[in-house]
Amino acid sequence: MTETSAIFDATSAAGSAAAGYVATLLAQLFAGYQSVQKQNFELLKQKIELADSSADKAATRDGSGGKIIRRLIYFGCAFTIMVAPFIFAFFNSIPVEVEEKVLCGGWFWGLVPEWSNTVFHKINGFYLPSSIQHAFISFLIPFYLGRGAAK
Repeated sequence: MTETSAIFDATSAAGSAAAGYVATLLAQLFAGYQSVQKQNFELLKQKIELADSSADKAATRDGSGGKIIRRLIYFGCAFTIMVAPFIFAFFNSIPVEVEEKVLCGGWFWGLVPEWSNTVFHKINGFYLPSSIQHAFISFLIPFYLGRGAAK
């Protein structure tokens, strides 16, 4: 009778099977990771090609259409702030609706939450909100001064 423990060791076989399983699992995970990375790389290449072609198209444009639109916006804002108040001062029957947000609530130390109601008031005359003046003076004029200085 031969001794079976010398031919087959159950512990070694189970360890070998587990090692084979883990190695195969790791190889499959690594292959999947490589596949995902390859797909991401291809997508990145496509995005770069699109961005390059878009930049090439933008570089060949002369920009005259955009320049005209920007100048129209600039002069429209300048007209609204500097000229229109003097012209429309003679027309006091221009109907204008002005929006006002009214905060309500907040009583009992915050137990009743705040909410807002919108109320519209009808006024006559030319209305120029301070936000337009602020945007024109703070953003538009310095932008064009900076562009002029850069050229």
